Amino acid sequence: MKAKLTAEKLIYYQLNGYTFYSLPKYRQIASGILIGVRNSLCAEFKIRKEIGNSEDKSDIVKVNLRIIRNNFTIYAIYIYSPPNNKPAFTSLYVASKTIIIRDFNAHSPKRG
Repeated sequence: MKAKLTAEKLIYYQLNGYTFYSLPKYRQIASGILIGVRNSLCAEFKIRKEIGNSEDKSDIVKVNLRIIRNNFTIYAIYIYSPPNNKPAFTSLYVASKTIIIRDFNAHSPKRG
């Protein structure tokens, strides 16, 4: 989360036995997401939403994992925390076996 990763720098993130997926940072905003998935797992990576010029400054990616006979959905969320940001989560579908991970920015008074 908050990988501050550009597409050119992704080459530096290599780890035997893992495949890395990324959502590079958007413009000057400190955003971006980097996810490593063990090669033995069947995974599908999708970008759900990128930080744009709207009031909603958040990145969301989705990883579908198949482990044995179980399907899991993992959402990774990065929320930029200026005072006027209004994140919306309409692109999430939360059901059984859904995991949401997020950079919570605990230092933000607005988010406790």
